[in-house]
Amino acid sequence: MIGWLEQYERQLATEYGMIEGAAAEVDSVAVFQEAKARATHKNDGSSSDAYQYLHQLYHFRLQFQYRPNKPQNIASTIELPLSVERSKFWAVIVGIDAYGIPPLPRASFGRMLHAADESCGQYPSYQSVSARDWHPDMSSHVVLAACKEYQTAKEVESEAGYNGIFTQGLISTLRSESLSEESTYVDLLFSLPRRRGQTPIIAGKHKRERLWYKN
Repeated sequence: MIGWLEQYERQLATEYGMIEGAAAEVDSVAVFQEAKARATHKNDGSSSDAYQYLHQLYHFRLQFQYRPNKPQNIASTIELPLSVERSKFWAVIVGIDAYGIPPLPRASFGRMLHAADESCGQYPSYQSVSARDWHPDMSSHVVLAACKEYQTAKEVESEAGYNGIFTQGLISTLRSESLSEESTYVDLLFSLPRRRGQTPIIAGKHKRERLWYKN
């Protein structure tokens, strides 16, 4: 699925006049913004479909912490061997944005999906991450994010350095007396301090369950 969406992204980049030739790098952010603008102003089925597909591609990349970067002045690229140790492979995937190196090649991304299938395929309810109709299982966790996808999570300077506004508010709320033993994840969300331009969100099947475990 991810491969097809990336091909479609390249097709749109060519259509929008952003790239020329098969070897040209695609600026994913610029393509996404252009598709969104066209979907908003043209209000036709084709533009809306393009935006929806790129939105889906964005969430795939977000799910696996994979994001293509603009080309850098580095002559070599990194290719992982087939026999790469799985723990090291995932460490590279998760920390990819922390290093000044090009993104992993698409072949490596396919290996990552294959590794996930091998690791989790033994579970009866597991759905292959390579399936076209794959979607995250929101019954296994609750997600509390600092802001909506179109917003920016901001930081502020303190005596200890720079800290995220959301993180500060979350810690402060958890330490306060505004939450009780019966408080849920949703209660936590509405107890967080409000910041202009940064709206925390929560998702998950169990978001209305209690924060604290109780026998």
